[in-house]
Amino acid sequence: MFGSRIPAGLRPCFFLGLPRLHWGNRAGLLGPPKGVFVTLASPPQLPTRGRGLLVSLVALATGLEGCGEGAPTPPAEIATLSPAERAGRDETLALARELLHRGALDEARARLAAHTADHGEDGAVLALLTEVLCAEGDVDGALKAGERAIELAPDSCDAHVQYSRALGLEMQSAGMLGAVRTLGRYKEVLHRARELDPSNLDARTDEILFYLVAPGIAGGSHAKARALATEMTALDRDRGLPLLVWAISVDEDPAAAIAFCMKELQKTPDHRPLHLSLARLLGDEERVEEAVPHFETVLAGEKDRDYYDALYQLARLRVRAGVDAEKAIQALEEYASDAPVYPGLPSAAAARWRIGNAYELLSDADAARAAYESALSLDPTFERATEALEALD
Repeated sequence: MFGSRIPAGLRPCFFLGLPRLHWGNRAGLLGPPKGVFVTLASPPQLPTRGRGLLVSLVALATGLEGCGEGAPTPPAEIATLSPAERAGRDETLALARELLHRGALDEARARLAAHTADHGEDGAVLALLTEVLCAEGDVDGALKAGERAIELAPDSCDAHVQYSRALGLEMQSAGMLGAVRTLGRYKEVLHRARELDPSNLDARTDEILFYLVAPGIAGGSHAKARALATEMTALDRDRGLPLLVWAISVDEDPAAAIAFCMKELQKTPDHRPLHLSLARLLGDEERVEEAVPHFETVLAGEKDRDYYDALYQLARLRVRAGVDAEKAIQALEEYASDAPVYPGLPSAAAARWRIGNAYELLSDADAARAAYESALSLDPTFERATEALEALD
């Protein structure tokens, strides 16, 4: 599945609608309905069945918030705020953003709503509210907040980025014909974001993902995605390299992407996101023994998003390969216990389901049953756990 090929370090993303999309932190490979991550088929062989013109791409990219690096034009409404009002607004944004990144979506939304009730509408506040509503899957709410954000802040790059993501969410939920109707507006808003701040890495990431995943008839281009990813790598190596690796994998083949990773690691041997990208590629090629050391390099670092991504993916690889089930269980127990809340990572319920898979490899049906029941206690809608439990009966 494509979930294993998504570049390391990226925040959850909506991609081109293929046969079925799985929302991040939901069932499938990734886990719960809140979040915005999807799994698709492997990029070098994107299936055509069900593809049509359904385009549903939103990227909640890592790193910079707002208008990226450089000196972008400030939103027009900032000039109308007093220093005290601006400080209060910025404090609200910082607190709400922290809540969003911790997965506390209800609290983030409430904080932003309270600020609006007390101080009136503000473009930056509504832009962040759009991001929160996208994470919650509230299509109508995100569209309304995003459209109002760009009305209030027509020169805000971030407001346009967030509104484009709301439009991507609408395309995902609208079906093929609805997606076609929204596609033009989506591209227009994203293009405007890039015009407002060419250095904005969030907008660049969204654009690259669009070109990578959209079919040619809708404007997709693997070659253009690769060129843009190369440019982004020059601006920000940490964020650009995983995208470039993915673009090479799609534009050429996984072997070329693997060779590129190995070459780049000779220059920066401690680059954890690159090790994670390489580990995933090797795992997808069933080169388990080669993948393990690269996963372990990531796991030797701090307990950040890359750590938990590697922890889960290495365990998943072992379970799928039918090797080292005990090590997989140990890693998944740590993952489920810590329950990391980084957007786009699998849920604790997904980890419990994988633990059940591992116990089945060990022919321990009772332990597998307990793991599946634990997964369902965390997420009663987890279809894969339900199916696995029924299969034991």
